[in-house]
Amino acid sequence: MERDGTDAVGPPNGNGPARDAREMGYRGRRRSWRYPRPRLPWPVAVALALTVLGLVWVGVAASIGTRTAAPASYSTAPAPPDPLERDAARIFATVKGLLLYLPYPDPLAIAFHEASKPEALRLEPNGSIVANDNPTKFTSGEDHRGPAYRVLSSRGRHHPATSAVDIVVPEGSLIRSPVTGTVAEVRQYPLYSRGLDWRVAIAPDSHPDLQVILIHLEDPQVSPGDEVVAGITPLAAVRLLPFASHVDYVIEQHKPHTHIEVKEAPEDEAWTEPLDPNTRAVAPVDASGDANGDPHPG
Repeated sequence: MERDGTDAVGPPNGNGPARDAREMGYRGRRRSWRYPRPRLPWPVAVALALTVLGLVWVGVAASIGTRTAAPASYSTAPAPPDPLERDAARIFATVKGLLLYLPYPDPLAIAFHEASKPEALRLEPNGSIVANDNPTKFTSGEDHRGPAYRVLSSRGRHHPATSAVDIVVPEGSLIRSPVTGTVAEVRQYPLYSRGLDWRVAIAPDSHPDLQVILIHLEDPQVSPGDEVVAGITPLAAVRLLPFASHVDYVIEQHKPHTHIEVKEAPEDEAWTEPLDPNTRAVAPVDASGDANGDPHPG
């Protein structure tokens, strides 16, 4: 039996073609669901934007401040060492902030005493005291790291007990500059009517208003205008005096020493002509007194 065309399209329920068409049409379309985008009220959006800009500005400012403050770290670098602390073992005294270095590395004795003239400034000993024979005019404080020293008994002078110092050294030793500076004077002078002595004066670089005076020398190694370095530059050879001095009785030996004082620099300072460094300070002269007019050995 032959089938009609309706059997080829769908079941004989009268709705086949239409239903198929609807199903095909449904399957052929895809629905696209879109969620609604949230929208902020414009006042909120403006406030949020300003907040973001503020945070950015704070970050930039902090970065600039950090870069600007970086050089301040250099101020926290450790300070250079104090010369008095660093070189304490080589410094035997100070005066008005001026450091006096040993003119010989290992002296036999360091003996402070009263100077003969009031121009000599009070020296502040550095180191440890081994004897104080002038307690009425000198009171020792705490010992410090530095060379051993002593204070000699009074000579009846109305000057500080530590206004001069004798540095006792072995015979033939070279005396080196106790300060860094410029040689202001090198000359001879009559000493106690017993001969000529050499005197060297130095103007310290750090204290040009002062002069450091050394006597009891011979065979000078420097001339006026020469630059010298503390503890290094030789000035002259030490001289063994032809008589006993105060410090000899204390150490119970007759040894050479150099006598050192510090005074205010003269206002009308005049450079002297260089002298013959080979001249020895032994020529007898008819004069009295030393470089300071002192009739007593020192």
